Amino acid sequence: TIAELTSSSRCSAKDRERAGYAYNDMATIYIFHFYDYGKALDCLIKARAYYGDHPSTALLINFAHLANFYSECLPTEENRRCALEYYHQAFRQAVSKKEWKEAYNSFNNVCCMDSSPELMQYNNGLIDSFNILPRINDRRLMDLSHYVYRFTVAIRDQQWDKASGVFHEMLDRFKPSAENSRFRAQAYNGLAKIACSQNHPDSLLHYTRMLEETTRRYTNPDIKKDVSLFYSLYYKMRGDSLKARLYKLDYF
Repeated sequence: TIAELTSSSRCSAKDRERAGYAYNDMATIYIFHFYDYGKALDCLIKARAYYGDHPSTALLINFAHLANFYSECLPTEENRRCALEYYHQAFRQAVSKKEWKEAYNSFNNVCCMDSSPELMQYNNGLIDSFNILPRINDRRLMDLSHYVYRFTVAIRDQQWDKASGVFHEMLDRFKPSAENSRFRAQAYNGLAKIACSQNHPDSLLHYTRMLEETTRRYTNPDIKKDVSLFYSLYYKMRGDSLKARLYKLDYF
């Protein structure tokens, strides 16, 4: 246990690393299963203390995840930049240590934050670095990563039809299941964003409903906020300011 690892005044460097690893794993559970971001942050701070000046790549990625969630709830420039910097730091460290799975995970997550021109510009160097990553023995992660790279480049270049095609390929590749639910949610999320950018309310409503069904069927409560945001944008397009405000409040 963590208590056993850290109870001795002569706690070894290896034991401190193991304690940091354990606290980071606890944070992952709080983030993605209990959605308790306060307890997750507490675990991450403790993990960082045990790792000292040499945090693991997995810890950096979890800090980025948490900062990203906070930036969605409180969309300040500081919160957003914090998430970006952690993902970039994790990517650089993963590449330097040849931790390729973590490199792909960092790349995928930072590219899926949003598609604003500012973020695309910030990520340009990282996007161009994708092709230096070697293939690894994880077919699902490799497939997902190539889809993320392709739709990111298409969105950056404002090739909306091409980006939409990639999202539909993702839906065809990752069939409905609990295991694939987040991948499918990402595809519906991307298609809804494209519908917003192209001012297509009917398409936006369709993909929002598909995202809502995926969330309901596979119990991904953290994605519900995206459903509320897209409904808010839909009703704003339709000129129903009351419903737009209600769904925006539900988002927050």
